[in-house]
Amino acid sequence: MNQTYVAKCEKCDFKSPEGSLRETIAAEGKHKKKNHETVIVCMAGSAFLTARELRARLNISHSTCWRWVRADILPSPIRLGKRAVRWRLADIEKFEASREVVRESA
Repeated sequence: MNQTYVAKCEKCDFKSPEGSLRETIAAEGKHKKKNHETVIVCMAGSAFLTARELRARLNISHSTCWRWVRADILPSPIRLGKRAVRWRLADIEKFEASREVVRESA
């Protein structure tokens, strides 16, 4: 089953044409506006976050992000190529929910 993806920008009306994940990442790379972040969405409803989006969402540094991945604190990203990684939004939401439980019990 081939899934189709689309890249959307939250700050402007940019939306890439539907395509494979590789095509969508290429289209996302062409949307280079200052302070604009795009989200890749699987047409089945699953979204992905870039490392920059993840760090901003969790308010952590680059070093902390990768330290947490190595320590199995943060879910591992999906590697799409040599330099392209994305995290599933569902995995990050599950991680955030688990962190809330830890805070409430402390």
